[in-house]
Amino acid sequence: MTLDEAIIHAKEMSENQYICEECQKEHRQLADWLEELKSLREKSKWIPVSERLPKKLEDALTTTRYDGFMGRYGTWIKTGHLENDNDWFGDCIGGKVIAWMPLPKPHREG
Repeated sequence: MTLDEAIIHAKEMSENQYICEECQKEHRQLADWLEELKSLREKSKWIPVSERLPKKLEDALTTTRYDGFMGRYGTWIKTGHLENDNDWFGDCIGGKVIAWMPLPKPHREG
């Protein structure tokens, strides 16, 4: 069963008149949680640069591949942003950015 199918099933059960009211409420809550999970998964998905680039000057997490820049090799997670000339700048400098995702919102106390 896919996540979308589970959401549909939970919603259908929450509207089923042949199950108890408490079960309807629990299925509604389950549907809400599954929709929240779906939203969180979509927000935390890596976006290949071949598909789409972030807004210019907006910081992002990047998956960056290094081939010897300052002794660095391999694939790393770095922060950076796209400059107006479409060059990456920030911690990812010197590597090839292959994917990115928006930064999460900062923690707020209180």
